[in-house]
Amino acid sequence: MKDYLANEVRNVVVLGHSGAGKSSVIEACLYFTKAIERYGKNNDGTTALNYDPEEGKRGTSVYCHIAPVEWKDKKINFIDTPGYMDYAGEEATGLMMGDNALIVVNAKEGIEAGTERAWREAVSKQKIPTIFFINKMDVENANFDAVYTSIRDKFGKSVIPFEVPIIENGVVVGSVNILRRKAWYYNDRNTAKEVPSALIGEVERYYNEIAEAIAMTDDELMEKFFSGETFDEHELAKGLRIGVRSGDIRPVYCGSAE
Repeated sequence: MKDYLANEVRNVVVLGHSGAGKSSVIEACLYFTKAIERYGKNNDGTTALNYDPEEGKRGTSVYCHIAPVEWKDKKINFIDTPGYMDYAGEEATGLMMGDNALIVVNAKEGIEAGTERAWREAVSKQKIPTIFFINKMDVENANFDAVYTSIRDKFGKSVIPFEVPIIENGVVVGSVNILRRKAWYYNDRNTAKEVPSALIGEVERYYNEIAEAIAMTDDELMEKFFSGETFDEHELAKGLRIGVRSGDIRPVYCGSAE
């Protein structure tokens, strides 16, 4: 790994209730950025992070771990933290190192005690930029809409989906990127396709919510938004950067890391 300047490094503390899949999400990031060659799993003790014998035996994180990856000329240090309250000291250590937070939420269980604690520590106390990842979308009885709604109701209107799942016959087969208004399917990840007709209304509604939130970050963007004009990619990126940093926008993504 090459050397990076301080402004090229991002420290992301990964928080959430025990069992939400925090270590698995980081494992997926390590694998897809080619930082590791083998995709490990918690239940067989082969993940890159939970290498301690005690963690292997428990199948869950006990200590705080750091996992660096390289992505688009940046170095991202993912900081894995335990979800059990018994190890809150390790979570606090991770929070001291993080300048951004990723809160992982179980798509079946929804908001749990660890989710609320993560919000309280990262947002209410530390006030660091935060995004949500609704994980385990492939689990039976997973419900993106219900979980997203509960997150928004609990934590406020700054919480907005930037991605929604595509479900066919009860199975998640892909997702829609709200900003791009394009669909990607797991069996053809490299090809963007049109949004399924059943999701067009939902996608447009969320896109408008994002656009309005972006407009609130800058006077020029606000004027353009209320004039009915569409933001270009540069304006979207500018508004998102300001909104996420200020905490006025907290994106929600979804997927499955196991």
